[in-house]
Amino acid sequence: MKKKRKRGHKGKKVKKERAVIIIKPDAIKKKLISRILFRFEKNGLRIVALKMTKLKKRAIERVYFHLKAKLNSKLFNAICNWMCSEPVIVGAIEGANVIKKAKKIVGPTNPVEAYRGTIRGDFSRDDMIKRARMNLPVRNIIHVSSTKTEARKELMLFRNLLKIK
Repeated sequence: MKKKRKRGHKGKKVKKERAVIIIKPDAIKKKLISRILFRFEKNGLRIVALKMTKLKKRAIERVYFHLKAKLNSKLFNAICNWMCSEPVIVGAIEGANVIKKAKKIVGPTNPVEAYRGTIRGDFSRDDMIKRARMNLPVRNIIHVSSTKTEARKELMLFRNLLKIK
């Protein structure tokens, strides 16, 4: 993860971190791309790379590897197949405390638990639990790296696609 330093409040150095976002097929179909990206910029995060692409299943399996042991295989495959079914937008965002800020902007994974004012709270009505019982992926608009370790792995996975170092 590339880190830059700049002077912050009271002259202290501020670490800039990066995270990956993936705008999912449901958001693209709803024409929400610019509205989603604006939310990050409005909150002081910088978009450093974007690419619309149709991802390979192997890439999605690596992004969601941490879920494989938690989900039944039918649901895991449904999620991966859905993410590969249509184009998505893969991006890198940057800023101080980027993961914490991005998670706050995006809201909880389950849209029915997300507050208004978050991306998922405003743009999705899916219930993750109900859809999981039917082995269907939750249409929750966006993926964002949830830890620094996950961000590092995802940035490495998509570095060639996004042309970032």
